[in-house]
Amino acid sequence: MPLRPHRDYYAVLGVQPTADSGTIKAAYRKLALTKHPDRNKDANATAEFQLISEAYETLVDETKRRTYDSSICSQHTSASAYARPPTPTPAYAPPTPASSEQPPIETWIKKEIASLKATEQRAHNQQLSAQRTLDEAREKLVRTHEELTKILEEQERITREKAADERWVVTFTASLLRHRGDIARRQKRRGVEIAALDERLGEKNGEFQDLLLEIRALEQRVFVTRAMREKTISQMRRLQSGVVFEFERVRGWAWT
Repeated sequence: MPLRPHRDYYAVLGVQPTADSGTIKAAYRKLALTKHPDRNKDANATAEFQLISEAYETLVDETKRRTYDSSICSQHTSASAYARPPTPTPAYAPPTPASSEQPPIETWIKKEIASLKATEQRAHNQQLSAQRTLDEAREKLVRTHEELTKILEEQERITREKAADERWVVTFTASLLRHRGDIARRQKRRGVEIAALDERLGEKNGEFQDLLLEIRALEQRVFVTRAMREKTISQMRRLQSGVVFEFERVRGWAWT
């Protein structure tokens, strides 16, 4: 438990601890004129004047004053020792590398620029590769569209011929009787051709849709590689200009 401090008699009389006996007597007389119970009608006037008298009797006597001062000093020393916690032992901190062991900031910046240039070159190569693949896919898409157009034209031609045969049957009934076998074989062959064209049309249509999806993916790839390259170029330019990096901050960041 902390020690309870003594009453500050110097503060009670309103004098400094270095005041002489004459100053103490003068302060007491001044307080007695205003704090005496005959003049002070407050409820605690008696207790207050008793404290003033106690302070005066202690400080005006040299022996009592020395004893009082010694007790005050002793109590302050004990209270300070109790209130002040022991100084903790600092935790171990690993030694920081000497500044002479760190490479100059110019060397570090050159390495960073070289690394960014290599990254930019890789991004550029990836962009060119994606663009070539995209161009090839677009050319293949055009060829597939042309093949689809030819299949549709062939299908329309066979359909027209089949319709013409049917009209011929209606018009020339007598000839139909003589050439019935030939017409049946032609109709069957054209039906097979139309079925084959329908199958080819379905395959080409599926291939066409796959190419569209591939082109969309390649366009996204080209966009990403272009953005990555532009970002790398921007970082390299900022590093080369030396505007963004402050010397001490870059040095500290480079070695963390």
